[in-house]
Amino acid sequence: MALGTGSIMTRPTRMKGVVLGILALLALGLAAIAARSALTDKDQLRAHLRSNFAAWTGGELVIDGPTRVSIFPRTRIEVDNVSIGSLPHMGVLQHVAAKSMRAEFGVWSLLWGEPRVSRLTLYEPKFTARGGEPGQASPAAVSADKRRLIRVLREAPFSRLTIEEGELAVERAGGGLETVKDIQANMTVSQTGSLSLESSFVWRGETVAIRLASQPPKLIADSANIPMRITVSAAPINATISGEMTLANNVRLSGGLDLTMPHMRRFSRWMGVDIPDGAGLGRFAASGGFNWVGKRISFDDGTFALDGNRAIGALAVMFDKDRPEIDGTLALQTLNLDNYLRPPQAPDTDAATGGKSLDLGFPLLRHFDVDLRVSATEFKAMPVDAGQTALTLAVKSAGLSADISILDLFGGRGAGRLELDASQAPPHLRLTGTLTRISAQPCIEAFSLRSPIKGRVDVDPDVTGSGRTLEDWLGAVSGTLAVSMGAGILDLDLAKVMAEARKGEVRGWTAARGNATSFERLAAGFAFDNGSAHSENFAIRTGADRITGRGTIDIPSRHLDWRLVLPGSEAAPSNGPETTVAELTHSLHILGPWSDPTFRLEQKRAEDETPIGQRAAGGPRARAF
Repeated sequence: MALGTGSIMTRPTRMKGVVLGILALLALGLAAIAARSALTDKDQLRAHLRSNFAAWTGGELVIDGPTRVSIFPRTRIEVDNVSIGSLPHMGVLQHVAAKSMRAEFGVWSLLWGEPRVSRLTLYEPKFTARGGEPGQASPAAVSADKRRLIRVLREAPFSRLTIEEGELAVERAGGGLETVKDIQANMTVSQTGSLSLESSFVWRGETVAIRLASQPPKLIADSANIPMRITVSAAPINATISGEMTLANNVRLSGGLDLTMPHMRRFSRWMGVDIPDGAGLGRFAASGGFNWVGKRISFDDGTFALDGNRAIGALAVMFDKDRPEIDGTLALQTLNLDNYLRPPQAPDTDAATGGKSLDLGFPLLRHFDVDLRVSATEFKAMPVDAGQTALTLAVKSAGLSADISILDLFGGRGAGRLELDASQAPPHLRLTGTLTRISAQPCIEAFSLRSPIKGRVDVDPDVTGSGRTLEDWLGAVSGTLAVSMGAGILDLDLAKVMAEARKGEVRGWTAARGNATSFERLAAGFAFDNGSAHSENFAIRTGADRITGRGTIDIPSRHLDWRLVLPGSEAAPSNGPETTVAELTHSLHILGPWSDPTFRLEQKRAEDETPIGQRAAGGPRARAF
């Protein structure tokens, strides 16, 4: 009985289910009939498209081609030769024309009589936009743009937009067109205004891929904030931005940026800065918090790397003038400028400079303006290597000035100023400063193969000249140089040379070496004239004796013409090893190529009786001792 009762109770339930199923099928059938009826009304759908786009863009959608409607597999309408000639609601976008446009509709929107496009596809569209003008827009214009952008995002008459083989032509403010080709894009817009975009295009011969995801925009007082994440991938650059776009008195993009350029020179050329070939400007990377407003991007606390030079600090780059402007304060472990100083086709070796060639032309100076405060633990710039360094660097119109406040060089300390004018040919360079207790041997060997002197030296240069390379500049340099040393060693056996010179000429440094000559103090003043250094007040103190001298060092011909007057008794020195400088009485003439000079012994002339070091001298005076 229980079993029979259960069967009787399930019959009404089954009947109810059958009735509901029939009603559902009837509803679906009616919906299909209604949808088909709506879809077959081409004029109605075209009218819906026109009205939706008119409300969204502010312009009139013109359809010049045929219309095709289909139901399966998706409900859609396709029209050919469409255009919108005026777009007052779309900001910089001025005109859109497409070979064809396909709109897919949601079935339920058709049933309710309000067709809504779920997906819009534009085939071979051509967009025209205007470029921005320099300077900021008025507050009223910015406020209008802010609200317009939010409205465009929130009121888009579609959920998804696809662009196939599109092209964008941007009218530059100064005239001409900038074209972006082969645009492929898929964009999804929610009714809250959030946006996601995947796009690729070709610009200036490079394929660029962009991904963007934004959250709904928020209006806060007089500003609008749109959180977003953007990735850009191309052969010249890869970048990821996580931050926020803010519309207030201007348009600002801020947040975190990770950026790499495999070759900065290639990227600069891609951006329109025609940098010539040369060494350096290779891999560049930047990361940290940033702000981008108009044509200015700045890092308040960033990490940067260029050609192996890693720096931390603040950096700003402006693109609103003919040349990019760079401003910043940077700290580095090592600052190596060798790549930027080397000529594009430098010789492998150079006998005069030990294989070190330096290009003073600095082609990069013509392409950037710079104002940098730089500090480094180690500093390299051919032909010298330095330790701790702090300097202020300014570049303007191919002119460079560097004020050096700290320079640990060759074991000593220096400060000074360097001024380079690369706008003229050949470039003009002036160097002034003070170097204190630097090691003489590595300093001299930075410019020559071997140093004849060892010790700590103070140097006060004030020299200027013109030349494309360091060798050219040294060959044309003019100015003054004061030199002062404490205890040191002269790699010259004066006693041996004098003894051998009594027999005849002594040829070469090798023959002149033996027991090096120690001294307690050395001082000299040099006057430079077109690469020729002349001194009238050279003096060395060796114990109780004082050796004086004068002469010329000719840099272009690498030639020496130097005389040393050696004090002592009138007695002829012995030939034994016990010969001392104090016994020497004659003038030693050093003449010939500085790599292989000749040493000659000369008798004093009447006019030479006055010690040479006491004569009036040109150029800076030697420091007294």
